[in-house]
Amino acid sequence: MYKKDIIRYGQVLNDQKQEEWQLFKQLTNHKQSINKKEKIKQKQEIQETKFDYFLLIEMQISKIFNQIQLNSCQKAVNNNQQVFTIQLFLDVAESFAQQKNQQIAQDIHFLTECDSINTYQSEEHLYRQILEVSNSNKQTFQMIFNSKNSNLMKNILKSFQRFVENEQDLKVQQEFCKLAKVTYGYPQLCKFIKFSLKNQGKRWNMKAKNLVEKSNLKPLFQYYLTNINQLWLNNSKVINKKQHEELSQFLLKYIENPKQCQEIRFYQKKKSIIKKIY
Repeated sequence: MYKKDIIRYGQVLNDQKQEEWQLFKQLTNHKQSINKKEKIKQKQEIQETKFDYFLLIEMQISKIFNQIQLNSCQKAVNNNQQVFTIQLFLDVAESFAQQKNQQIAQDIHFLTECDSINTYQSEEHLYRQILEVSNSNKQTFQMIFNSKNSNLMKNILKSFQRFVENEQDLKVQQEFCKLAKVTYGYPQLCKFIKFSLKNQGKRWNMKAKNLVEKSNLKPLFQYYLTNINQLWLNNSKVINKKQHEELSQFLLKYIENPKQCQEIRFYQKKKSIIKKIY
């Protein structure tokens, strides 16, 4: 009995173990099934997440592409507007430049006409002034070279002779010789002046004409008229000093401008003869 009980007990234990094993296997399978479902679910969730992510990326890419297209269109419009604006500006600038060139041409033409008119008026005015000065000079010379004022030239030339002959300074005497281009010394210069005033012309205005035109004494005479003549007039006892001064100034001008020397006229003692030398 005891042995059968042991065997029966062993069978019961074995049956229990098998039941436990079957139960364990079922639990294990159930867990595995649950884990598999969870994995599948997780995988589905992951796939759904990836799909949503890629969908979001695709939407963003599409949005960016649309924005790029919009920007390109706006840039094209802006470029067209800029091109139109630039072309409009160039057209306006060209039109303004043409108008400005036309205005400049009109101004130049107007200024040229005005300049021609002014030049003609200036030349006419200058010609009138020359005629007036010439007439004034003629009247002045007619007044100076008449028989009543025949001593004016003589007084000036004699004063010049005394000025040179009375000089005592040796250095000044040497300068006089240089001006007159006299190489034989100061006494020879005095003799040359005396000879010129005595023999060069019968009348005093002819002597003066030779002095301011041809004589080597012209630089020395010019120095006298420029620096000394006024001092002589101031200290002189002559009455008509103004006429002496006018004649001295004329002689000085004619030395500086030889062409006007032809204006010097001759006179006779009894009556005035006005003659122009050409």
